[in-house]
Amino acid sequence: CTNCADGEHSNPGDSSCRQCLSGKYYDEPSNKCHLCPAGTYSSIGEVGECKTCDDGKFAEIEGSIECTPCGAVCGPGST
Repeated sequence: CTNCADGEHSNPGDSSCRQCLSGKYYDEPSNKCHLCPAGTYSSIGEVGECKTCDDGKFAEIEGSIECTPCGAVCGPGST
């Protein structure tokens, strides 16, 4: 057996390791991928952790893949 790299996981019987999709992080105790909490994100190609948005940006929903500048989001029916 070979250990998976950081940020990768496998289930019993798997022949290879895999990464969580963007917007998710790997939780080792549960051996599952979970959505990043609101206010955090994980981008394409990043593994294992959710990052906090920089000042002046936010990630409003769980599972965000990027942060949006504050004030840049319009409500339904507006542009």
